Amino acid sequence: MDEPLLCVLGSLNLDCLVPVPHLPRPGETVLGGPALRAAGGKGANQAAAAALQGVHTRLLGAAGADEAGDFLLLELAERGVDVSAVLRLPEAGTGRAWISVDPAGENTIVVDPGANAVLAPEHLEHLAESLGEASLLLVQLEIPETTVERALQLAVEAGVPVLLNAAPLPRPLPRAWLERVQALVVNESEARVQAGPGSEDLAPVPLLARLRETGAGEVYLTRGAHGAWRASAHRYLLQEAFPVSARDTTGAGDAFCGVLAAALARGERPAAALRRAAAAGGLAATRPGALPSLPGREEVDALLAEGAAGEA
Repeated sequence: MDEPLLCVLGSLNLDCLVPVPHLPRPGETVLGGPALRAAGGKGANQAAAAALQGVHTRLLGAAGADEAGDFLLLELAERGVDVSAVLRLPEAGTGRAWISVDPAGENTIVVDPGANAVLAPEHLEHLAESLGEASLLLVQLEIPETTVERALQLAVEAGVPVLLNAAPLPRPLPRAWLERVQALVVNESEARVQAGPGSEDLAPVPLLARLRETGAGEVYLTRGAHGAWRASAHRYLLQEAFPVSARDTTGAGDAFCGVLAAALARGERPAAALRRAAAAGGLAATRPGALPSLPGREEVDALLAEGAAGEA
């Protein structure tokens, strides 16, 4: 059996992570540190999370022709990510993100998208061969919407299933997009924006039902310490959160998405993939940063073996 290839289309950023005693209010200066420089961006993070699970993962995206881009590609390659399809665009610098994290693990993030904003639909024509080889495509919304739309078209033409993570900025997604994807992955904020007016107080099951009405056939809903849900045509499944001491939630969502995609690309059943993804997200929340916090397969296996969380 051929080795599965997971393609991840998304952003690459150079992250500057600064611990602070509390998140700054408008007009306030807060002393923090020491600062940590790390590879980041939702595409890069999710690709690294998947590759660390032992799945051949190829990142499709763009970085600047600068030192920050060199640093990012080296960091990703060291974690097993295939970076051969990352474009280097001299007309734009590498994306950057400045992240403040408080002692409870909450954060604020400011992003300069750089080359991510320049990644255009025509660039994907050079990446069509990678898409055609993929077992699964994982994509987020930290690149231009026109580029995401073209990627969905190419995936449908190639018969490649798509996992769409509606992050990082909550927005209503076109029904035509959702009808092209195998599954939608959202957190609560993203879910309620997609579900529309009247969804503010919905419990998880009616919220998931509303999401499926918007065109998403299968939905994964992450709720932090309240666990994660999967909804399909036949059942609603709750995966309880793994009990961990959260230190920084910056990379938790990307760990969940990357590991979920890796498990599905490897052929695991959705319930097992959900459980593995929840374990990875919990582990990522125990460490600072995004890429540096991502767990390897052995760590995830060890947490799963503890039987610390179950389905309800």
